[in-house]
Amino acid sequence: MASGWINIETAMDSVKTLTVDTDRFLHLGISVSHMIGVFILTQLLRQISRTVLPKSVYPYVAELLCLYQLTICSLENGLIIYPEYGMVLYAFIMYVLTIGYYVAFDGNGNPCGVFNELIQKRITFPSVLSAAAKMACNVVGGLVALQHIKEFWSVGALDSHLHHVEVMKQPCNSAMKTYVLYGVTAELIATFIVRFVGGLSVGGKRWHKFIFATVVVAVTLTGADYTGMMFNPALATAITSNCVGHPIQEHVLVYWIGPFLATILVVPTLSIVNQSKQQTKRKPHSQSAVNGSVTQQHDNTLKKKTRKRKKYY
Repeated sequence: MASGWINIETAMDSVKTLTVDTDRFLHLGISVSHMIGVFILTQLLRQISRTVLPKSVYPYVAELLCLYQLTICSLENGLIIYPEYGMVLYAFIMYVLTIGYYVAFDGNGNPCGVFNELIQKRITFPSVLSAAAKMACNVVGGLVALQHIKEFWSVGALDSHLHHVEVMKQPCNSAMKTYVLYGVTAELIATFIVRFVGGLSVGGKRWHKFIFATVVVAVTLTGADYTGMMFNPALATAITSNCVGHPIQEHVLVYWIGPFLATILVVPTLSIVNQSKQQTKRKPHSQSAVNGSVTQQHDNTLKKKTRKRKKYY
């Protein structure tokens, strides 16, 4: 009898464990489905916007949609999946999301990208105005996404969603956990690395997106405990602006000035690296050209000596 009771208790424990595991998979499925749904929604909005809007207007809408998509997925992954499922799954989903952004985005999705475009061409008042408008669209996209998150989570599909809705009603805690100077330096270095790797196109068309996603994940995990590792001013504005103990001037310095300085530094660095690569490619070509010239001279001499064999060349 005793052994029978033990077996029944063991079976009940197994059922409870299976139920818990099933619930965890269900919760994960809801979060992942939310992010997939956002990808589908933004792609539909892109297609509709391209069809109905003038070409001169669409780039601004594209910037808004990119930040909308990025912010929702970042919050769902960072606030819901990471605390419940841990660092490994969080990093894997971030990796997949980054590849998804790489494929789906038709805008910069980052004020640093807009700023990069501005400083690489002739700066005029219209170009500055256009860049400022695109950055504003980035910020608006992030803020709209924040409202979307609050509304979606308030439905209560997950208990963690409801919990974070209540948390959002309270003054938020800043993502920056270090001194301002260290924060500026961290965001500057992170932005420089990510934009440098992105601009260098390491791995070519086939492998670049995978290498880029790996770098994004590595950089984010390395500095997350210091500033949240945003390296995106608009994303940072949506997530951590107006938080307790985080004055607006500190926010601008860390999350805007730092990344913009990095963007300025990346442009000449990439130019130097690309020039070096081109020179390296030219050297073998030049050498072969010299060798070809010598060979041609030898052939001409040989042809003069053996004119009867000319038809065989």
